[in-house]
Amino acid sequence: MAEAQTVSTSSDQGQKDWFEIESIGAGTDLPAGDFLVSPGKVEIDLAPGETKTIYISVFNRSGEPKIFNITTEDIEGSSDPSKTVNLLGVIKGPYSLRDYIKYEGAYLILDNNMRAQIPVSISIPSDASPGGRYGSVLINTVAVEGGGQNGSAVVARIGTVFFVTVSGDIERRGQLLEINTITDLSWFERGPITLGLVFENTGSVHLSPYGTVRIKNFWGGEAGYVELEPWFALPQSQRFREVVWSSDFMFGRYTATADINRGYENNVDSLSVTFWVLPWKPLLATLVFLMTIIFLISLRFRRRK
Repeated sequence: MAEAQTVSTSSDQGQKDWFEIESIGAGTDLPAGDFLVSPGKVEIDLAPGETKTIYISVFNRSGEPKIFNITTEDIEGSSDPSKTVNLLGVIKGPYSLRDYIKYEGAYLILDNNMRAQIPVSISIPSDASPGGRYGSVLINTVAVEGGGQNGSAVVARIGTVFFVTVSGDIERRGQLLEINTITDLSWFERGPITLGLVFENTGSVHLSPYGTVRIKNFWGGEAGYVELEPWFALPQSQRFREVVWSSDFMFGRYTATADINRGYENNVDSLSVTFWVLPWKPLLATLVFLMTIIFLISLRFRRRK
């Protein structure tokens, strides 16, 4: 791959010179047929009246020139633990950030193997109330599948989410609500075992819980250990986290205990779930084999007698 080179946007593309474009040499690599947007998440603290500029990268590796539209939407947490966030479209969110997100253009044009650095400013009003503000800058391009009048439009959209904490009198409150097997079953024939954790945030800012899940066998010995990196939960929402555990040999009764730090003031919640792993097919085959051996021995003994 060739070195990145900064060039100016060309005026014949009808674009303002409000962002920088880098030409990324492709070498002998084939086009990936997509585009990349980074970073995926921006987390910043701002005081009322403060402004900060973040750069979003858009890399076109589709194999052809593309027009990329830029839009902004609020996001909110979901009452469905299986969802990460909800994009709200034109609806204003309960912790709205979109009116505080500014950028100069509504679109950009990129040739293949070109990458743009887009400056995005977050400006918090001086009278803003303390707490969390959440929104997303979305980059989308439209491709026509099949071409012609019968072709269907395929919209590819990727976003950068912004988690902004406005300083002041904020409230951090949350807890681990549940740990259970993903199927709500307590008996399994074999692994892997998939566990589900539900964390609830009832405060005014997002939380980043983290922790561990330890699995102990019937005798209290440690059979497994899973470390959980921080994940996020938006205010007034629940967040689901999946944990998968497996072992070379699994038999008997197990207890999985989740020790989850809430992400503030070193508060830790501990919850447990018990399940069984009984491979009944091998056990049944072994039992039938043993019963057959016992029957044959008994039969032979009776004949001798």
